[in-house]
Amino acid sequence: MNEQTNKTNYETIKKVRRYLTHFIIILSGVLTGRFLHVYTDYKKHPALYTAPYPTWLEQLNMDFIVYGTAILVCVVIVTALTIIIKKSKQTN
Repeated sequence: MNEQTNKTNYETIKKVRRYLTHFIIILSGVLTGRFLHVYTDYKKHPALYTAPYPTWLEQLNMDFIVYGTAILVCVVIVTALTIIIKKSKQTN
């Protein structure tokens, strides 16, 4: 029974790792898309981006902080789960 429980835990960890890896890819795509959208809009309408208080830049910085932090946290968790999986393979 203990071996069955370990196998179930191992499979759960693999599923969580796979989910978080997909989440990292999605967040990276969202961040890249947001940056490209703002950049192409800047190239089309440069006068809109010369305001004395660039709120668009503050929002873009906030996007980078939020998405960047989420990506970093997910990468750390995926790395930890990968180490756990490798250690459990070595013990089996």
